[in-house]
Amino acid sequence: MVRLRHYCCGNKKCADFEKPYRDREAIQQGVAPGGAGKLFCRKCGKPIFLRDAIEKKFDSPAVKEQSRKIQDQVQVALDSESRDLILVGHALSIVAEPGQIHRGYTNSDHEIDGEIEFKDDQGRATGKRLYVQLKSGDSYLTKRKGDGAEVFHI
Repeated sequence: MVRLRHYCCGNKKCADFEKPYRDREAIQQGVAPGGAGKLFCRKCGKPIFLRDAIEKKFDSPAVKEQSRKIQDQVQVALDSESRDLILVGHALSIVAEPGQIHRGYTNSDHEIDGEIEFKDDQGRATGKRLYVQLKSGDSYLTKRKGDGAEVFHI
């Protein structure tokens, strides 16, 4: 998340009073570490201060560390969600390629994520089903000693 602020001259007598300062590059330089923390109005020359109580709070080491931790947690959740979606798509394509039926479950009561129903030679559903539990983590993979291939145990 990026906080995008709009700054304007606070001088009520200025022609640019409450008009947004448009030079984003100058604003970024002013708020950057080591920046001046202020700009000057191009019409009246009065300072426009860029750092308020929120910026000062965001600069504290504790808030920065908390923000970093939250970003790490969000990234892990997004990565996990992406892997889950890729896995569902992969299961669908594996089942669809030989022309079988895949039914995904949106509410998994017993950790069953879907089912595969097999068709007979005439393309009719047989009632024979395989229930599927999808796992996207690596905890279910092992490496085979002989060739190092990854093996998923069922």
